[in-house]
Amino acid sequence: MKSKKSQINTTEKKITSFKDLPVGWHYGSGVPPSDKALTLASRLNSCAGIMGFEATDAFPSIDGEIMLTVYDGDIYLEFFIEVDGSINYIREQGDKEVDSEEKISLLQAINYIVNIGISKWRLSVSSIRSTMIQGRKDSRVLRLSQVKPTKSQSSRRNVPFKPAGVNARTYERSTPRLLVNHQYSGKSHQVLSAKKVAIASK
Repeated sequence: MKSKKSQINTTEKKITSFKDLPVGWHYGSGVPPSDKALTLASRLNSCAGIMGFEATDAFPSIDGEIMLTVYDGDIYLEFFIEVDGSINYIREQGDKEVDSEEKISLLQAINYIVNIGISKWRLSVSSIRSTMIQGRKDSRVLRLSQVKPTKSQSSRRNVPFKPAGVNARTYERSTPRLLVNHQYSGKSHQVLSAKKVAIASK
């Protein structure tokens, strides 16, 4: 399969060869294209190559015109170059005509190629970016799914919860102790058990 550059170069050689067509080249009728038509076709072909279109092709007309076609995926551009240098433009996408204009200049034709090329490039970049972002997400999910808990993490999951700083055995068996103020004046405090507090309060 030919590369994009090779396709463009093949079309360029084809355009150049049109000037050698003899009078009556098509079954006794037909004239070679004008120098102006040859120059315009060559410039449009080069522009399509610069903008990264996949392929181009060119065809001579019996009255001296040249038709240049530009392809990329489902995009089809047609530039019909008249003998006087005016250009008729048609754009198709998915076998459906979506745009056309008659009697445009070389600059207008180049603008069509450039604008469509930029739009095509943006879509390509957006697609690549989306693919890369999705790839990163999938890679992260895969890495997380492959992570296994360490031995210490697994053992901690099986240990029952204990209040921090409290020994469970002491906590269950010890008698509650309360801090009670003496009934007389002074700053000291006495630590009494709950049983003594109950007796003292009677």
